[in-house]
Amino acid sequence: MKLNPFDVLELHIWMSSSPRFGTRSQFDATVKDRGDHDYSDYMSRIDQTMTSVRPMLLKDMHNRLTFAKEWSEEIGAPLTTTESWGPWWHMDHKDLDWKWLYDWCEQCMGLASDYGLWGATPWNYSHPYWANWKNIEWYKKVNSGFLNGKE
Repeated sequence: MKLNPFDVLELHIWMSSSPRFGTRSQFDATVKDRGDHDYSDYMSRIDQTMTSVRPMLLKDMHNRLTFAKEWSEEIGAPLTTTESWGPWWHMDHKDLDWKWLYDWCEQCMGLASDYGLWGATPWNYSHPYWANWKNIEWYKKVNSGFLNGKE
């Protein structure tokens, strides 16, 4: 497939694409809606996953970014991501914590700068209907870090 006419290569780079993450968190089997669900077991699996295999998930992210960077260089288009880093689904819910996701996405925004991404979003959840939207200082910090890390 000839992609050379494209002006930008925009890829979604999610941890939920990792089979390792999926197997341990059971992300794919989790019901994903705003209904009345008990997500405490899922959150426990996320915590265990991030404790036990975070270095491997990080290596997987490096591999994905290496592939993406090489592809962007091959077609001569800047690399960007508008949906990225965490799982493609997370929400405001009494059983679901955001702390782990803040930490993960902040680390990955540093990688975005390291790998020369032209643009990146801190995560999928930067919409005003999520409570984390109010954490303006975090957004300023990670976006400034990304912008300051670019040459």
